[in-house]
Order: sequence, then C-alpha cells, then structure tokens
Amino acid sequence: MRRNRRLLFLALSVCALPIPNLAFTAGVGGTPSALDSVILDKESGHPQTAIATLEKILKENPNDPSLVRSLAWLYFLSSDCSRAFTLTPALNPQDSSLGRYIAAACYKDAGRDDLAIPMMLSFIQQEPLFMPAYLDLAAMYEKRQAWNNALRIYASAVKSDPFFTEARVGSARIHLALGATDAALTQLTAIRRVDPDHPLVLAHNQELDELSLAKRTQSARSFTDQTSLLTETFPYPLATDRDALPRIRIGLGASPSGKPQPVASLMFASAGPIKIMQGARREPLLISAPASTWSISYASKPAKGMFLSSGPVSLPLRINMPLTIEPLSSTNTIIIHSIPFGLGFSWSGAKDRHYRERLEFTAEKNLGLIVVNDINLSEYLYSVLPSEMPPYAPLEALKAQAVIARTSALYRKINETPHRSHPYDLCDNQHCQVYSGVNSEKSRPRQAVEATRSLVLTYKGKLINALFHANCGGMTQTAQEYAGWYGAPYLQGISDSDGTGPVSAWELDDWLKGAPPVYCAASRYVRPQSHRWIWAIDKNDLQERLDKKYALGSLLDIRLLPRSSTGYVLGIRFIGSRRSIVVNKEHELKRLLSIGQLRSVLFSLDIKRAPDATIDKIYLFGAGGGHGVGLCQGGAANLADKGWVFKNILTHYYPAAALSTLKN
Repeated sequence: MRRNRRLLFLALSVCALPIPNLAFTAGVGGTPSALDSVILDKESGHPQTAIATLEKILKENPNDPSLVRSLAWLYFLSSDCSRAFTLTPALNPQDSSLGRYIAAACYKDAGRDDLAIPMMLSFIQQEPLFMPAYLDLAAMYEKRQAWNNALRIYASAVKSDPFFTEARVGSARIHLALGATDAALTQLTAIRRVDPDHPLVLAHNQELDELSLAKRTQSARSFTDQTSLLTETFPYPLATDRDALPRIRIGLGASPSGKPQPVASLMFASAGPIKIMQGARREPLLISAPASTWSISYASKPAKGMFLSSGPVSLPLRINMPLTIEPLSSTNTIIIHSIPFGLGFSWSGAKDRHYRERLEFTAEKNLGLIVVNDINLSEYLYSVLPSEMPPYAPLEALKAQAVIARTSALYRKINETPHRSHPYDLCDNQHCQVYSGVNSEKSRPRQAVEATRSLVLTYKGKLINALFHANCGGMTQTAQEYAGWYGAPYLQGISDSDGTGPVSAWELDDWLKGAPPVYCAASRYVRPQSHRWIWAIDKNDLQERLDKKYALGSLLDIRLLPRSSTGYVLGIRFIGSRRSIVVNKEHELKRLLSIGQLRSVLFSLDIKRAPDATIDKIYLFGAGGGHGVGLCQGGAANLADKGWVFKNILTHYYPAAALSTLKN
C-alpha cells in the first residue's frame, strides 16, 4: 500500500464545505453541522436519516467526489444497490477503490458471482488490508465448492493480517468438511489461542488436547536429548556496576491479566554448573554438573511437596519450598523448557527461554509451580526493549523506550503493585511489559539502556505511570476518559502529527477511513496493518458471544455511545431481544468485537443491514493498536527517524512529565 494514500475516501475540500470545530458527539462543543449529523445519525442507529441528510448536501455540492462515495457507501450499507449503482462516479473502477468493492459486493448479493469474483480479486490486489473482501470472495468460492480457491483466499487473509482470526475459522471449517483433520486442527489450535470458547473449538477440544499433549511430550524429549546444544555458552554482556542496580522480580508465563499460570512440572538446564538452594533462607542443596537436565514438579496428593530429579532414572528428591537456582558464573544462563508467551493473543505459544541471574520456583496450592526471575533492572531492560520495540528501530526511539520501561517497572514495583498477591513484582507479558529473557537481547537495545542509565520520568518529583502502546493511529487517548482508568496530567490525548487531527464527527470518519500523514504512519518501522486496518464482523458470531456472556438473545441493533475527546470509542449499546447492555471497558470491547481481539477501540463502525433493516454484517475501519495512552511506539520510531532526540519524543507523548535521574 502506498503511503499517505487514502484507502477509501478522499478528504473533503475545506473551502467547499467548512466544518466547525466541535467534539465528536452531539451536544458537546456546539451544534453539529449537517455533515456531522450524517455520521452521528449513522452511529446512533438512524441510517435513513443519515442518507436523507447527505442526499440534500450532495444536491448542493454535486461535484464533490467524497460526498458521492460516502452516499454510495450508505446506500450499500442499507442494501440499496440500485441507488448505489446510480452514483457512477463512485463506482468507476479507475476513480474509487470503495466503488469497486461496492460493485463487487452488490453483484455477490445479487448472485452474479461471475462478475463479482474477478472484481473482488482485483480489489484485494489493490487493497490487501480490506479483510471483508477476503471473506466475501472465499464465501463465493465455497458456494461453488471451489475448496482450494477458498482455502487460498483464507490463507492470504491471515498472511495479510495475522490478527484476523475470522479467516482461520473459514479455513478450519473447510478442512473439517474435506476430512483433512490435521490441517483443521492446525487452524483450530490457532483459534483456541485467542478464543478457547469458540463453538468450533469446543466441538473439537478432545482432539486439540490430545494434539497438545503429544506436542508437549515430543518437545520434552527433544529438550532432554539436545541439552548440550540448547545450553551452549554465549558471552552475554553484563550491566555496568550491576550490583548497585535495583532488582526486580518477574513472573514467567503469566496469563493475559498477569496472573500466575501454574504448571505441574518444569524442566531446566544450564551449560555451566548451577547452585541449587531450598527454603526461604536459600540453604545450599547441591551444585549440578554442567549440561545436565533437571525436572521439578509439585504434587498436592498423596504426598504434598516439591520434587527435584535429574535424568530419566534418578529418584525425585523432596525439597523445601521455594527452590532457588543460580548459575555459578554471572555470564552463564539457565534455560527453562517451554515457557508460555503471548497468552490470549494470536502470536501466543511456548518456547525454551534463557534467563539471567536467579530463578525461584514456588507452588500455589492445588495448582502447581510458579517461576520467578529475580534480576537486576538493567539486564531486565536488555530483554524488554527488543521485546517491545523492533531492535532495528532508531537509537533515539530505543532510548525513549528504555526510559519509559525503566520508569514503568519501578512505578509498578513501588507504587501500583498490581501483583501484590503474587510472588513477583511484574509479569512477563503485555499486562506489565513484555520480557522474553536473554533470547531477545540485541546490542543496540543494550546500548540504549546503558546510555539512559538511571533516567526516569517524574511528575512533581514522583515516578509517573509511563503507559505506552504499539500504535496510536494518529491520536493518543486521555487515560481518565476510559472506564475504570484514572487521570494524570501527563496522560493526555494528543495529535500525533504536525496538525491538530480531526475535530468533528465527519472529519474523524473520513480520517479513520484514510491514511493521513501522521507520525505513526506505515514505514519501515511500522507495518501498514498496525496503522490502519479494516475488518468485518459476522452478525451471528457477535450475537453468539453477546448471548453467551450477557444473555442478550437475538442481536437487534448496535449504538455507539459518545466518543472520547480524541475519537476513541468509549462504549457501545447492544440491543437484544431479551435485554440491552452497555459495554464500556476497553478490553471487553476489543474481545467482543472479534474472535481474537481488536487492535484498538479507535474505529468507525458501519452496519450493513438486510432489506428488512436487520443487521447483516458490521464493518470496522480501525486505526492503530493498543490502548492509545502515553507513548506511541510507532510514532516514536518514525520521529526518531526524522531526527528527534529521545528527550523531545518523551516530552511530546508525556506533557507535564520531567526527565529525572534516579538516586541509587
């Protein structure tokens, strides 16, 4: 996709129709203009009113291509293809990518697959991030029983946007119908990572459990057989004056909410000798031989306790909890077998990972083992930086990330203490910040950590809660506007561009459906789908999730509530046959509106209705990824590439915060 090119809508000429500076919701900041009313009526469940208003505006401005395309899109959403087709400028394949999609989708709805298929194929080639087109095209192939073509399209969708799990469902369904069990289970395994309660997953849980067990068994055998290779010694650099640094305790393999994910047993090894200690006082137990593999397990019945063994034939040794292990050499590491990562996300899995310094094994009653890495702050950051930001990002961006990662870690340990009921300060996933052990370390992120040693962000002399996210889409979010979040002067929504960003409902809708020249736009550091994404939601899938969680009944309508001051969706009312509910928590909205998880809640929601006005499909035109609060990592990388230094980057994203030096 070409940078700075509008995907669907051209910008409205300011000289043709000036737009007042008002908020994104009715009744705030002044009376909405006629164009703003179009968007507000669309989002509040009055599409025909929106159409009537836009028709009137178009009569007064007949040559404005943006108005024509917008009206064609509204006609299409209302299943009025005949009127959509009358707007020929909007449907001209040379002039409008949106027009091509409307035409292809209308031919599909009319049963003219012979015309729709080639048009949809052409559209996808030009707009590879428009996920609804993949689903439409695959559905037509399925109807024709052109199974291989359908599978190819579903695979292309996942390749184009790995977050879009909906395409995997179609692929799994076809493989199951064809009796290709192994291929189906591969897709179902990926679906279960993000939605373990999906109906298709639940129907095949036994087969998935058996497959998972077989893979774990084979992986354990491989770990034992290849210990000498896995534990090869590397000259890992050590932090300067490391003994003077603060220490941090990291819970490994945590759940999406940061909670421990205890397991019954674990395996570990090291290239060099390991000191093994037991009990709270770390009483010496033994020193292991180099390149030996150990197993540790916890049992509550019949004999409660923690057991340690080495090799396949040795008798397990009962030990006092907790068990602590530590390499004799500070440049050596310990490898833990199959540590889970990314739980709840499409990239989740399990890997053998190397860790520095000290590892502690505790047990949770009736559940199993919990692993904690006790490490100094700088060497912890050596792993966090490349886990959170591409290691090839500009050095000034990595320095900014180092400062906020250090600040965030200490703030959470000292002030917020989200894991006060757990045996660690921070978890190793996105709930706190991603920590992957030594495996992820690279030289440039280490350089950024050392170059910013002891630097943190403060407000009125105290550490700030330095929140950050992947990509803001062009506007960050004020923290206090989210339900359940709190306010802070340094966590304010800003425009991530040289301008002010959209300031009205119409501008916002157009901005979300385009590729504006913002700091976090697609670049060599930012994937296009991280900046702008277009998804479709099947009404039946959404209805199933809503009914399961809220006993909603049949889904009758969807209404967007007032947005935040920078355009983020703060809540949605779902109207059902049994009851209506409002969902206003950011993480719940992202889970409900996707089989996996939406990238962000900065989106335009367009409902396609059947001829009887019932919901048929929901289109989402989204921007960015993450909660949008604090530093935008994509924007920071691009700003550094423009020549910004890390101090200016931090000032941009954290207004009112100050750069300070820690006192060791």
